[in-house]
Amino acid sequence: MSQPPDSLFGGSTPALETCSLKSFHLGWGHTILGNLQVIKFDGYWNGSDPSTAMILGILQACPGVRELTLRNLSDVPESRTTSSSTDLICLPHLTRISLYYSGSNRTLSVLDRISFPALERIDIGYLDDAGPFFDVLHRQSLSTLPLQHLRVESVYFCEAKLVRLLQRLPSLHALDLVDVEDLSSDVLKVWFLPMLSRTRD
Repeated sequence: MSQPPDSLFGGSTPALETCSLKSFHLGWGHTILGNLQVIKFDGYWNGSDPSTAMILGILQACPGVRELTLRNLSDVPESRTTSSSTDLICLPHLTRISLYYSGSNRTLSVLDRISFPALERIDIGYLDDAGPFFDVLHRQSLSTLPLQHLRVESVYFCEAKLVRLLQRLPSLHALDLVDVEDLSSDVLKVWFLPMLSRTRD
């Protein structure tokens, strides 16, 4: 749908908690995109995709969001990801983030602007270099990051950045590394051996 509808649900959805949009141009300033608990964007390639600023605006209007999915989104030029604002949007209830083929520049610019102190699971896939995403997670871990499950698929990264992150995640109990190349045993030593020691204790 290339043009947003003039009206949807009469513009009033007082009990709406979950919004999953797939290739549907809703009109990103729409009032129904507020106070949501689950937000999923999927399949925007034709120029009707929400901008980075629009996604951040929606997240700011949804302080109680628990789950965020960005999947199959066209990327934006790096020059369009900069913002004059440095204020973080705190999402204290966000426990799961799923990022798949959502454009490295777009996705990183969103993560750079949000705080997620309750995050328990994050999936990162098909985003080229995952190193900058590990940096964001590491920065969050300096305050609090109770991450339990990390899934990384079909990306490349500097192994040292992953090792540095794993050392900051004592609550991590599931690590999925799928189709990642040139990964040495050092990563497993850093993560698995301390976890095994804690289990024996």
